Amino acid sequence: MSRLIFIFLGIVAILAIGFFLIWPKYQKLESLKVDIENKGLELRQTEDYFAKLERTAEDLKEYQDQLSKIDLALPDNSSFAAISLINFVGNSSGVNGLILKKLKSFSITSPKLLAQAPGVPAQPQSKVKEISVDFEVSGSYFALKNFIQTLENSAKIIEVENLSFSVEKEETPSIDLKIKTFSY
Repeated sequence: MSRLIFIFLGIVAILAIGFFLIWPKYQKLESLKVDIENKGLELRQTEDYFAKLERTAEDLKEYQDQLSKIDLALPDNSSFAAISLINFVGNSSGVNGLILKKLKSFSITSPKLLAQAPGVPAQPQSKVKEISVDFEVSGSYFALKNFIQTLENSAKIIEVENLSFSVEKEETPSIDLKIKTFSY
């Protein structure tokens, strides 16, 4: 009888060891297998994403000329864009027969967000910056017309915001212009 009790206690001990020691390790092993499969899937998706990026980069090389025109139209350095715009205004005004009298002001600002209704989530602020230049030139109407056409035909995105004339006796008209361009 005592032998039967030892066998029974041995079986219970083996089951207890299996249940308390081996079963948690087995569950952890199964969990790690699932994690490995998930990480493998994530790795394959990441590799596919980077392969797609490489193909897109190769496709974009065909459009390098067009992309460089976009970079010229919308430069990524606001300070350089402001200096470039002032230089462009000075050169274009001279070429078209206008005399650049003075640069009144220039500014680089971020556009203001529209007011939103309460409870509506805020939109992220745009990275595009506005560059405004206010200057005075003098010259004839035809020179001004040619100058504005030069601004319109420029690869840069330039908007004329304000234009005003002042004419004194027997002098060439003085023209105040305010133009705006963009950078990001």
